Amino acid sequence: MIIFNKEKYEGTFLEENIGITGENLVNEVEFTVNGFAGENITAAIHLRFSDGSVNSVAPQSVKVINNSTCLMWKISKNDIFCHGWVEVQLELRDGERLLQTEIIRLFAGESLPIEDKEYNNPNSETLALRDEVQKLWAKTAEQNEKIEKNKRVIEQSDLSFKEDKQNKAVVKGDVTAQSYASVEYLNNYYYDAEEVDRQITDLDETVTMKINLKADKADTLSGYGITDAYDKTYLNKALNNKLIKMPFDTVPAANSPNYVTSGTLYSSVNTLNQTIAKNKTAAENAIAAKYDSSNVESGTGSLTPGQAIYDGNEGSFNYVKNGRVVTVSVNITKLVADKSYIQMAGLPFPAKSESRFSSTAVYSTTNKLRNIRLDGSWLYINSPTDKFTDDEKINFTITYIRQ
Repeated sequence: MIIFNKEKYEGTFLEENIGITGENLVNEVEFTVNGFAGENITAAIHLRFSDGSVNSVAPQSVKVINNSTCLMWKISKNDIFCHGWVEVQLELRDGERLLQTEIIRLFAGESLPIEDKEYNNPNSETLALRDEVQKLWAKTAEQNEKIEKNKRVIEQSDLSFKEDKQNKAVVKGDVTAQSYASVEYLNNYYYDAEEVDRQITDLDETVTMKINLKADKADTLSGYGITDAYDKTYLNKALNNKLIKMPFDTVPAANSPNYVTSGTLYSSVNTLNQTIAKNKTAAENAIAAKYDSSNVESGTGSLTPGQAIYDGNEGSFNYVKNGRVVTVSVNITKLVADKSYIQMAGLPFPAKSESRFSSTAVYSTTNKLRNIRLDGSWLYINSPTDKFTDDEKINFTITYIRQ
């Protein structure tokens, strides 16, 4: 008897053998699982043999005694696949409850019969798989023999008569006296029979359609059903009345097809043409006298402190010059804190001296009023009420007349 306490293996009253131990012949094994009982218990015994094959058998009896389940396994020849050590695991079910014990090892002696091929065991998928593997090995050996046979035939063949792949042409330019067209070449540059038949059929249908659409032979426009073209009679009449044969009227006449060369209408048209010519000349002269765009210049630059005591202040500018008029957009990007007056030099063109007598008031980025005065190419910036701060900047635009 082999005893389990629920899943855990506890021990046995026999040796861990199935079969022969000395002179002792054992053909049945009893299992007791303590701590698992129920009214509808089913059981299975799972076996794994040393050659990797597996089998599952049902015990001949399942009994519940007190709080234990007892199984009786009477070993038959379809149970054992391979002699030697066998791994055994019990599986018990009671409704939705499931218990699987630890795996133990038992020994199957050679006196026990093993399953033969004629025995029909629906649970013995392993033997069927083993037979399939043996058939596969036999088939593999047969195929290997065929491969070796073909290899010997190839080795004994004269390969000098085989195709030289290097001389096989694939594109049209490669076909020479020393090369020949490959199947790929023929597929690329020639139609096969089906393609030729299809092309001929398509061409025949196209030609037939074109013939059916062709007009019958005729020698006049009306013979082809054309009714909206100029005919010979109309063209001859139009050519006979063309300009080179038409006379001119010196005096306008009602409904006359002739051109007018004198009279009030002619004089008015002539006067208008002269006026147009005169206005054209005046316009050309005015355009020639317009301001030359080559005097327009634009660019950028940087402002520098006018003296060393104003170092740390920074600025830049964009300018446009049109003749003697200069417009400068100034950006004072850095002001030294706790100062109320700076001088910055570097404007692109010096202003006329009269500019020094005027100034401009602007607001800085801190919303403080600052005074700007222009003198030559220098800017003088001062704060009339307070001092500059680190984060303060000034942006303004001035227009002046250069020297």
